[in-house]
Amino acid sequence: MTHKTKYLIYSILDFGLTFGGTAGVIVYNYITPTNSFGFKLTFTGIVLVIALLLFAKSTFEKQYQNKINALLQQLASATDENVKSEINKRIEHHKTSNYIYQRLMALMPFVILYIVSWFGSQSLSSLQGTVGLILMSLGAGSVFNVLKKPEYEKSQLEKITKKVNKGR
Repeated sequence: MTHKTKYLIYSILDFGLTFGGTAGVIVYNYITPTNSFGFKLTFTGIVLVIALLLFAKSTFEKQYQNKINALLQQLASATDENVKSEINKRIEHHKTSNYIYQRLMALMPFVILYIVSWFGSQSLSSLQGTVGLILMSLGAGSVFNVLKKPEYEKSQLEKITKKVNKGR
């Protein structure tokens, strides 16, 4: 099996277990059928969905930072003033968006804490088992996340090696 194939399999398992398993546990435990709307997400389910979104946020923020770094590298290598101006505008737009986003995300845990403490301790006892299942799913996803990183590097090395050998 090639490194690229292993990387793809590990990526699918990482994403599936990390987000799919977690979302599945939330849906199974906290979405109930109702007569009026079809389905109703309970309050604890909403809190868990928010927590899942916060986890996804931390996972995908690195991609945003990589985009900023790529723009900075483009800016450093650009020679045309119009190109530099356009890149600077894009960087400033990303910075402003990031400042707003960071402030909102800094407030989010306190909003969640306020809502959970208001909701009461009775719901928190049933939440403990669900959070345990979610942690097991996230843990399994993390194992595949760690396994896929070296496979990605090996597949990139194979790709570069093929390209160099093809040029000879």
